Amino acid sequence: MITHKETPAFIPTGIDVTQLFSPLNAATRDATLPWAAGPADASPKAIGTNAIRPKPNVEISDTELRARIGFAHHASAHFTIAFDKDRFTDKEILTLTSLLETSYSSIFYLTHEAFTDRLQVFVIDRQATGLLGRAVHSHFNVQDRALYLARSNGHSIRSNVLALLVHAMRINRYAKHYASTQGWAMMEDAFSVMLQQRIASDEDNFPFFAVEPDVIAQHVIATRTSLKPLSDVGRETTGGPSIEHIILGGAFFTFLADTYSDDRVVEFSKCTDDITDETYQIFFGATLQELETRWRDHIPASLMTLTSEERACAIQHWEKCFDLAN
Repeated sequence: MITHKETPAFIPTGIDVTQLFSPLNAATRDATLPWAAGPADASPKAIGTNAIRPKPNVEISDTELRARIGFAHHASAHFTIAFDKDRFTDKEILTLTSLLETSYSSIFYLTHEAFTDRLQVFVIDRQATGLLGRAVHSHFNVQDRALYLARSNGHSIRSNVLALLVHAMRINRYAKHYASTQGWAMMEDAFSVMLQQRIASDEDNFPFFAVEPDVIAQHVIATRTSLKPLSDVGRETTGGPSIEHIILGGAFFTFLADTYSDDRVVEFSKCTDDITDETYQIFFGATLQELETRWRDHIPASLMTLTSEERACAIQHWEKCFDLAN
């Protein structure tokens, strides 16, 4: 039984709305509403004051987000969970708690990394009255050491749990290296996606949604022709990679794990210095550019088990899930 300790909800003024989103999720954004098309034979009308004008959702700081929601509380062995008492039932929170604890154990089994104390988790619903018109995403706030899990009609609350927990369970290295150490941002995001694939490759999991990573990687490469190669992104020292590069990185690291073993990739992910071509050569015997070339050459062969119709169906499913998640 969950004991409800309510945190009062109020709407403050003068809040600093600087967004503290995790780089993994800052690349995603809420889609604006499409224009409503009238009948084909409708006469043209002048745009007046009553015209519908879509507006993008407004970013919201974590401080303001917490102030807008009335929270109840629940604790488990490794998590302190604050959830919107008006939008979630006790059964839903107990199910989520089980998922969090199971994910924690699975990540620890593979990486041998853990929390020093309970992690604060905020569970929110994008459709909550206090959040309407606000851009709310699942993310890890490294400054506050808090995980935010957001649910919407088209986005499962479990989509990013594993990937975000990977960051949280190596918080000291994540905080020190993500935004300042060469190659670390791409490696960290790609590793978290790969590990999520290994532990739970189900239909809810962003960014592949149970589709074979190489299928989506080939689709992204074919449709986003101006993307920089991973070997260029791997030399950057500031900011997180784009969502396209997170997808490609996750598929690439899955290839590395399949080729060289999960343990080798796990050890590589624990590097604390600049991640350079020399680092890749030490762990994998080749530079990042050489490894990326091998992976891209490998993609067509990896897709031979699927017919063109099966690939098209898989991509259609992925695009639908991806659009709903954003």
